[in-house]
Amino acid sequence: MPSLYFSDAGNHCGGMLRAVLSWEDCESVLADQLTILIGNEFPKSSTEDKGLTGAPILCVLPGEATQSWRAGFYQVHADFAEIDDRVRRLAD
Repeated sequence: MPSLYFSDAGNHCGGMLRAVLSWEDCESVLADQLTILIGNEFPKSSTEDKGLTGAPILCVLPGEATQSWRAGFYQVHADFAEIDDRVRRLAD
């Protein structure tokens, strides 16, 4: 099951786990959002080196990878509030 983190490049504490999602919920939350595979390690506090700022980060573990989602960490190009709202709507 993929994990969604909220990472803030300015706070130097890594990321905060926001949700562990089923693949169905993941597809729903990230529908129409640009996601880019950024590597096999969670972005460190030096995310500026990779051009990253605070962003939602999706983690796909090797045993959970699919044809559509390779193992690794993905930057989600979306606003925290929008992604958070989509996650909250899953519970409805």
